[in-house]
Amino acid sequence: MLKVRVPASTSNLGPGLDCLGLALKLYRTFEVSPGGPPAPEGDLVVQGLCEAFRRAGRKAPEVSVRWEGEVPVARGLGSSAAARVAGLMAGNGLLGEPFSKEELLDMAAELEGHPDNAAPALLGGLVVAVRTEGGVVWVRMDPPDGLFVALAVPEFSLDTERARKLLPGLVALKDAVYNISRAALLVAALAEGRCELLREATKDRLHQPYREPLVPGFGEVCRAALDAGACGVALSGAGPSVVALCFDDGWKVARAMADAWERSGVRAEPMALEPDRKGARYV
Repeated sequence: MLKVRVPASTSNLGPGLDCLGLALKLYRTFEVSPGGPPAPEGDLVVQGLCEAFRRAGRKAPEVSVRWEGEVPVARGLGSSAAARVAGLMAGNGLLGEPFSKEELLDMAAELEGHPDNAAPALLGGLVVAVRTEGGVVWVRMDPPDGLFVALAVPEFSLDTERARKLLPGLVALKDAVYNISRAALLVAALAEGRCELLREATKDRLHQPYREPLVPGFGEVCRAALDAGACGVALSGAGPSVVALCFDDGWKVARAMADAWERSGVRAEPMALEPDRKGARYV
């Protein structure tokens, strides 16, 4: 039996579509045991485990999977990436750990389709990750000291694939330049702890305008976060959760966002979290 603890993650942070993610101190612990009642078909933990065994040229055993923790499903907080990373880690452990974290990240990104949540889930911290023909290339950074992540997690869920289908196949050059410049600014601002730059650096034109209709009250929630003192605010992943970056009172911002959603007729849970710096690990 193996236990793997994996952090939640928030991705994109505005302009960093499919390439930027931050691990959070919100966890799910997975217990994987060979034998016992097999996990249901399509289980994402089993999917990860089977991929590790396939890469090793071995037949995967039947396993049972149990989990506990606080990471909500289909809320834009990397729950699917956490499950797949847990399966890959469990598979690697059962195999005697033949794979490096770099190799596990390649597998996770292939299963997920992009590395933005898988990378911070596995590595912790703030990660810029890019898929190439030769695998995932990435840079991991420790988040700046004093950074808090305020969240408002609504009661409704949002399917990632549904949200992705809304995105256009082609975008205007001016919008591409807008995002490239702000994604670069965002990473630089976080590297130097420049709170005053984050309001501009978290703006986006490539995905949030198209996904906003699926998130009622999104504009009001963002304004409430900024009015309460957030440095920057964005959709968390594909949504529907909204994430705000703060260097002060994260709970004040989180409650302001939840209150704004209540005024839009949506119940939401406020959270104020520190970044996770360790990533997935055996427990």
